[in-house]
Amino acid sequence: MLGYPMNDFYDRGAAHAEIGAKDLAMIGAIARWCECIYSKTSLFDALNKVANGIGAEAVALSRVSRAHPDHAKVVAFDMLGTSQTPTPLNKSFARTLLTLYFDSAKPGSTWFKSMSPDIEDPALETFQNRRKLKELVVIPLETTEKHFDFIELHFSDRLMSRQQAVLNYVAEVLANSWRKRDPGTFTESILQNAPTTKDLNPTTPILSVENPARLSRAEYRVCLLLSHGKSVNRVQSELEICKSTVRSHLRNIYAKTETHDLGELLCKLVAKPEARLIAKAKKHVA
Repeated sequence: MLGYPMNDFYDRGAAHAEIGAKDLAMIGAIARWCECIYSKTSLFDALNKVANGIGAEAVALSRVSRAHPDHAKVVAFDMLGTSQTPTPLNKSFARTLLTLYFDSAKPGSTWFKSMSPDIEDPALETFQNRRKLKELVVIPLETTEKHFDFIELHFSDRLMSRQQAVLNYVAEVLANSWRKRDPGTFTESILQNAPTTKDLNPTTPILSVENPARLSRAEYRVCLLLSHGKSVNRVQSELEICKSTVRSHLRNIYAKTETHDLGELLCKLVAKPEARLIAKAKKHVA
């Protein structure tokens, strides 16, 4: 007779059953992802399956344009849903994690925030603290002449070595299948107004008490000074912050206000509600 106590035997059996269930969920996630690539299901549903299969709290597929590197289009699945949390996943943190390797990261590679302790990004720190998240993983999917595509996964706990190994394998599968996707897969998901893409209310000024863009206190101060005609250098001086912090605030503000550069942001900050409504109407007609 084996020398394992009976309780230990059952515990080992339960552990093996749990691992098997997780592996099956992962297989299902990859299968659904591949279905999405060939237009048999929605990208949002595929991200849903990936989040469940991998055990992520939220998953985003982001596209960063080479022409507008500080702005990303995002399709995301959030376990809490956008209506259940004041801080939904609606922006990309790929640049924050990849830093100098953003333009050259190999598709199918895995990047873990826990392995980059020197990274500082107030927006990411705020998002993780409010959501009680411990880990961010970024997987580059594709690099083209026009854009970069990434999958970004947020976890509530630090990952075990086995989970990291699984992600390293899955990353290559996700990237290889993404390169073979049907044309327009990402664009179609954006146009369908996926639940995680944010549409600011054009009738509510950005600097109103409602704070429709959900700016942080620091971001709000930056916008307020800019709306008063202050230059970026003057904003830095008055707030007594460094240039990198100003750039970080502006990146976050652009993403939250759906603008691409300082000019567009200033137009939104000083425009009257009526003017914004007319501009939006023209955009839909065009």
